[in-house]
Amino acid sequence: MIACPNCKRRIFTSHDLLCASLDGVARCRACGHSARIDLLSRWMISIVIALLFPMVFLYGDLFFSGHFFIALIFFTLGASRLLAFIASPFIALEVAAPSTFNRRQSIMTFVVLAVVALVLDSHMSSRFAAEDAQERGRSASAAQRDR
Repeated sequence: MIACPNCKRRIFTSHDLLCASLDGVARCRACGHSARIDLLSRWMISIVIALLFPMVFLYGDLFFSGHFFIALIFFTLGASRLLAFIASPFIALEVAAPSTFNRRQSIMTFVVLAVVALVLDSHMSSRFAAEDAQERGRSASAAQRDR
């Protein structure tokens, strides 16, 4: 349980952090004020994500995938929520302005981000596929000439 920064009651659970709105703001069930993870904790979570993702993407061959952008959105949002969930006994909350996103707006924003990422992915994968086809054509014709 994490204490509310406003009323000081230990009311926030790790589940509240996992299910917060897209901007990370959750409401206290006791006093009704909004809270979010404090700046230092957000910074530490971001550092862990920044250190782990290049390794995951390189070893998983996602840097060279046509689906890099959509994977990046899912991994980043999922990792930040998961790390906040895991580190909940060690993090603090700060008072936040009421969330500008309700659940419906959070879902719609996420859907728009995913659609844009899919469009960018399809554009990039078509470009890579065209370049690969040209390279294969050149290498096949060069191999036939060498015979």
